[in-house]
Amino acid sequence: WATMHMIQRLTDYGVSVYLQPPPFTHGKLLLIDDYYSIVGSANLDYRSLRLNFEIGLEIYSKELSHRLWEHIEKRRAISEALDPSKLETRSWIIRLRDATAWLAAPYL
Repeated sequence: WATMHMIQRLTDYGVSVYLQPPPFTHGKLLLIDDYYSIVGSANLDYRSLRLNFEIGLEIYSKELSHRLWEHIEKRRAISEALDPSKLETRSWIIRLRDATAWLAAPYL
């Protein structure tokens, strides 16, 4: 819910968002160019990087990057693209719920 409160800002900048079906995945995956990957559990915020015992593994491998990209494409194929216009039409109670959850985001 906290994420949904902030997602509008991303879509305003042209970021495409896909909502994957359950179960929730906590893992993180970042691919840059054709050879650099970070795989792990850490979020890019103060709490995850300083207080929580989370980790990210940096990998320099063209082969692995291609395999990870294939994994992303498979996940995206079963996910639902978020329509940014639907964010604005959510009921006020849903927007209030999401905004309230966002207040707790530093602790989530």
